[in-house]
Amino acid sequence: MSRWLSWIFLTPIALVVVAFSVSNRATVVLNLWPLDASSPPLPIFGVVLASLFVGVLFASVVAWLGAGRLRRRVRKLTRRADKAEQEAARLHQEVDDLKSAQRNQRIALAPPSDTRAA
Repeated sequence: MSRWLSWIFLTPIALVVVAFSVSNRATVVLNLWPLDASSPPLPIFGVVLASLFVGVLFASVVAWLGAGRLRRRVRKLTRRADKAEQEAARLHQEVDDLKSAQRNQRIALAPPSDTRAA
């Protein structure tokens, strides 16, 4: 299902990118203002798509770094939950052992039953 959804969303985006690239094939020269540097002639669609790619990449890195605190907290809480589950299992086992010991003690302390026929 998710594969179909990705195709449904990515196909129109790919078509728009292709249409944009085909209709914007003119060249442009980029100048870096403070320096007297300029690029060789580049197609406009290449400049725009490269800019979008760099922007998405930068935003992804910023989001990943920003989520670091949350990932650290999730790891910490996962460790605490695992320890709590182990402790609960240990305590359940201890309760079961105490119950069986108590049952055994009651059986041992019970007065002998009268097995003689009356």
